[in-house]
Amino acid sequence: MSSLQREKATLRREMQEKIQKISESARISQSKAICQRIQNSQQWKRASNLLLYFPMKDEPNITPLLLQSILEGKLLYLPQFDPATQAYSIAPVRDLKKEMRSGKYGIQEPTTSAVAQKEIDMILVPGLCFDTTGARLGRGKGFYDRLLTQISGFKCGVCWKDTCLFNRLIPVEFHDARVDTCWYDL
Repeated sequence: MSSLQREKATLRREMQEKIQKISESARISQSKAICQRIQNSQQWKRASNLLLYFPMKDEPNITPLLLQSILEGKLLYLPQFDPATQAYSIAPVRDLKKEMRSGKYGIQEPTTSAVAQKEIDMILVPGLCFDTTGARLGRGKGFYDRLLTQISGFKCGVCWKDTCLFNRLIPVEFHDARVDTCWYDL
């Protein structure tokens, strides 16, 4: 393991510890604020093709945005793990109750067929933390980095502001994907 990889692993552990300390009430209120901020953005209003994520318990809950995108008639895509390639692709979702299952790492994912990578207007990207340059620290497997390099579109990091938005630079490697902006609770 290189010194850069060790630095990232240490930061990853620190961030996971900080995130675990966020109270349930703070998670709820911050998630609502994040969803409202995204939904009020010009990027959301202009987007017709969205790649979102189904939140894990330690990530901001953007489930209301999944529902809202369907209600607004936007084309919603979610990541879907392919065991054969050990990589994520994207699959459309029109009904969150009928077209979802527990997938890799227990994350909810579509049961619909994956589609070829295409132009997506807006992509919401979860991360343990982001810095002000758009660098992202994920969970360490590189799944999102590989997916993001295959998809064009406006990439938006989603995180908890007080614990996960850095003013200092996050260590990055050549394969680490960046986001265009980062949304968090104000």
